Amino acid sequence: MARLMLVLFALLAATACTTTPQRLEAAPAIIEPNDPFEDYNRRALKANAVVDDLYIEPFADLYRLVFPKPVRRSAANFTENLITPTFVFNELLQLDFEDAGHSTVRFAINSTLGVAGLFDPATGMGFENRPEDFSQTLGNWGVPEGPYVVAPFVGPTTVRGIFGSLARLGLSPATQLYLPDDLTFRASMVGQRTAERRIESHETLERVFSEEDGYILLRSLFLQEQAAALHEDGDPYENLPDF
Repeated sequence: MARLMLVLFALLAATACTTTPQRLEAAPAIIEPNDPFEDYNRRALKANAVVDDLYIEPFADLYRLVFPKPVRRSAANFTENLITPTFVFNELLQLDFEDAGHSTVRFAINSTLGVAGLFDPATGMGFENRPEDFSQTLGNWGVPEGPYVVAPFVGPTTVRGIFGSLARLGLSPATQLYLPDDLTFRASMVGQRTAERRIESHETLERVFSEEDGYILLRSLFLQEQAAALHEDGDPYENLPDF
């Protein structure tokens, strides 16, 4: 029964809008969004709202009810620590050796002093979390983000962001090297992250799904978040070698 619940958790997780940003107010856009599929995207957003209302939000509410916040925090620390090597992998691809070293030390501290990642002493020691994914790596190498897309049962993304999503699902080389192949383990890991992000994004999602033009709000917030992640260290191309 426990395995069945975990597999169900994963199936529900696959439908979550896990990429929803956390900020509530969008800054004025300077560049016109690349959104040639707006009509389709609006329909996809409405479908996602139905799925969220029927499955994702109730499941996240149940998760929050069953597990007190300290337990959820430890679970979040554990899964975040498990995927930290993927951050290192992408930082190395970006030739960002400083951040790669930073994330490696963070992983070592939390895996030992943090009891397999259940706690996060590394942040208190100055090694804060610096997440990176393959989408950011491609962006640093000059790959354009492509059109904005609202994927059914997934949420806002871009053509470039699809590759980052695959990495988050555990398909990157870094995760394949050390994460167990057991479906139940991976299902519970993805499910925990989905539920926690849905809880954190509750206020934003309520606005997006209820406001008359929540679509514009979601698009603006998502694209701003993507741009901020890509340019967090300044010029995204400064680490590239001269050809």
